[in-house]
Amino acid sequence: MRLILLMIAFSGVFAPAGAKEPALPVESIARKALPALVTVLIKDEKGQLIKSGSGFFVAARRVVTNLHVISGGKVVSVATLDRKEFTVASARIDEPHDLAVLECPDATAVTTLRLGDPGAVAIGESVVAAGSPLGMQGTISTGIVSAKRIVKGVAVIQTTAPISRGSSGGPLINSRGEVIGINSFAAVDGQNLNFAQLSSHVTALMKGGGKAVDFRRGESIATTSDKPDPNQDVVLWLLARPAFSGLELKKKLIGNAELVFLDARRKRVYFALSQADAGDGNVQARVTAVAATFVADPERVIMGTDEGLQARFPDYTFQRSPAKWAFFATDIDNVRLRTQGGLTSKYRGADYTISTGELRSFAQNASLRGGPLRADSSQYVREAGTRALTNWGAIVARPAEPSLTRFVKELVKEITEPDKKIQRLADFVAGEIQTNPSQTDRVAKRPAETLLSQQGSSPDKAVLLASLLEQIPVDYLLVYSGQDVWVAVPQGSFKNDNGLEFAYSGRQWALIDVSRPGFVIGQTKPPGAVTLDRLLFAQLPQQDGRIYHRTTGMPLQAH
Repeated sequence: MRLILLMIAFSGVFAPAGAKEPALPVESIARKALPALVTVLIKDEKGQLIKSGSGFFVAARRVVTNLHVISGGKVVSVATLDRKEFTVASARIDEPHDLAVLECPDATAVTTLRLGDPGAVAIGESVVAAGSPLGMQGTISTGIVSAKRIVKGVAVIQTTAPISRGSSGGPLINSRGEVIGINSFAAVDGQNLNFAQLSSHVTALMKGGGKAVDFRRGESIATTSDKPDPNQDVVLWLLARPAFSGLELKKKLIGNAELVFLDARRKRVYFALSQADAGDGNVQARVTAVAATFVADPERVIMGTDEGLQARFPDYTFQRSPAKWAFFATDIDNVRLRTQGGLTSKYRGADYTISTGELRSFAQNASLRGGPLRADSSQYVREAGTRALTNWGAIVARPAEPSLTRFVKELVKEITEPDKKIQRLADFVAGEIQTNPSQTDRVAKRPAETLLSQQGSSPDKAVLLASLLEQIPVDYLLVYSGQDVWVAVPQGSFKNDNGLEFAYSGRQWALIDVSRPGFVIGQTKPPGAVTLDRLLFAQLPQQDGRIYHRTTGMPLQAH
């Protein structure tokens, strides 16, 4: 695989070297480093070894390696030179810098290496690389720091110390015996062009940064690849709609860039940087540096021509503004979004993670209840105030949808009573999903899109709650007031103190107000605007999915 290097002059990443301790001979460095080295063993669910890499103890119970070393395995362990093997229970991972800190609970009496300051490294300085290339434990090689680079938007150390397959994750050690880098990759088409991630990123992981992976619970890390995600088009579609993707997901995938237009016919995607992000200096260099974090070949990125208040491309012209100042584009097949391990939104009680394949299923409506999206309410226009209703039940998720099932299981863990599970899910939707009143039924979100963006209109939140209830599962009812929709659940053991209980289809139901954080079913008093006589229509998505007039019992026809 051809490695394309982006060479940019930069400051502040590597500080000038200060006063140094006396250099140690290589044999002293080796004597100190070898006991701390480990071979990282990655096995499948049957315990069969599928690959190996390198690592080192940075503290008792903690091993540093590369993220790509442990990807694709179900069981991970580390083996020392004296043939001791320790099981890895969990890890904290840093995807942008390809790093992982492994937690080995039984590895207490171990030799460790000290982290140094990569900012003090000098070009030409002698370094030692250590690891287990091709499974050959305890291999030492020497070289010099030949350059400081930015590769795909990440600052790295370039060195001539030879590394081979299996060396990834091993330490790059300076002449004082300190780890300044973690050996990560080499240029296939070059000679002695080897690269290490900065050791300073390890400190953040050891303090609880990055993402947690618990191997004891069966979690694993998706296999990394330089090939585009086959579902990347769906993710790009999501990013092209900021209200659907959310800020955190956008920052993880494309940083400070904004996806402004997706041209599916020409298979090209257009981005913009704000005036502040573009900077006052070399805008071309800044754009290239940002794009390099999510494209395979930065040379295939083209800039829009600056024409005052416009940026012009051969096929399109974009209006410039302080928020969208520097425009650039590339072919869709050149995009490499970091979607390994799925897309994640973090919440207080649990993280919602959806694979790109599961996201495609939502985008194609295969994970939804389905049906006509509009219902004819023209015969009740005086009561309803509208001639057509949005059929919100059509976009409720089906039961056993994988991403929602995982999420609900985590949200209601250790809760056994059905009514308490319902209240927990209602608390989540009302309290942790931001209500965005500017959204209307014309931009209705599917449940996954509401969870990823962490916001939605009141109907979006009602659809999300209904979708979560589908995964328990429990009965529920959707009730309509004009273009608004509410969720109701069987009265059960809920109290009847707030006047939001009503009869329908031979059962008593309690209404849930998902727009009010802290709403307690059957107890919280409604605001003056909420009255049951406004709720004209009802729908049981789990049954026939049709919308019925609550009084006459007549169904609305598809519009």
